[in-house]
Formats: sequence, C-alpha cells, structure tokens
Amino acid sequence: MVDFDQGLYEGFVYGLADRSALRAALHNITHVYSALVDEPFSAPDGTVKAIYQPGSGRIHDPGGNDWGAHFPFHFGNFDLLVTLTAQDTGIDPAADTRERLHNEEHSSLMARFTDGRTYGASGENTYYGREHRIGAMAGQAFLTLFVARNTTKNRLRFAWKCMRVAGADSRKV
Repeated sequence: MVDFDQGLYEGFVYGLADRSALRAALHNITHVYSALVDEPFSAPDGTVKAIYQPGSGRIHDPGGNDWGAHFPFHFGNFDLLVTLTAQDTGIDPAADTRERLHNEEHSSLMARFTDGRTYGASGENTYYGREHRIGAMAGQAFLTLFVARNTTKNRLRFAWKCMRVAGADSRKV
C-alpha cells in the first residue's frame, strides 16, 4: 500500500524543474492512508488490528512479507509525502504524527550499532540492498523537503494535465 510513494514522488521530481506533476498521482491516497491507520486486518494470532499500530512505529503486516520484520523508514517516508501533499485530511492521528513514530522506530534500530547501519541479522531485512535503500530514501526525503519548503517558493504542484511540449507528439508527452 505504501508503494503509492512512487507516484507521490513525481510531484517533487517535477518540482525540481518547476513543473506540475499529474494530479492522478494523488488518486486514492487518502483512502489508502486511512486504511493503513484504521482498517482492521486479521493477525496470525486470531486478533484483528490495523497495519499502523496505535501510538507505535511498529507495523502489522497482515499478509506477511518476504523482506523481513522491520522497515519503518519506508513508512516514515510515505507519511512525509502524505503530509506534504495534504492527503491525510480527516485522518486521526495526522500523517506527521505517524512519520515521527516510524522515524523514531528506525532510529531505535540504528541505535543498536556504532557504524551507522540499520540492520543486523539478515532476517531483519532480507533485501540485498537494504542499507543502500535506506540511504536512497533519506536522500529522497531531503529532496522532497527542499522542493516543498525551500526559501524561494513551494514547487510541489499537481495539475489535471501536463503542458504540451512544442513540436512533440502528444502521444509521447
């Protein structure tokens, strides 16, 4: 569900060129985010709970996963994007609260080591580029905040349609 971040990042990438991304990237984000926070999903122990655990940076993955037990920074980045695009309207708590919880959870993983890494045993996150992915996501978060909160103007914009490039075939734009 948080893979919607790929569409939301379009706004920030386009913002670097001072252009608007397609508004379609925002489609259903509020519904998906609300489901992460409020929708009940079955747990292996027979209980029912939301994916985002109340008051915690922990995640309940109802279907399990093949990448490991912890990836709070991915969720923290999604929370940041939802906050900056105001896609958490009417959802309590707001995405910035969840962002803080997920990032604190990530910081607690890092605090276990003195060399700056996040993960220890491979079972914590089985993805080969797990540490690299954290670095890439941190860079994206920095870039996102720069585009949205730089000293000149907020360049985060979404439009209903893209502007046509002169001389270009509209089917390729």
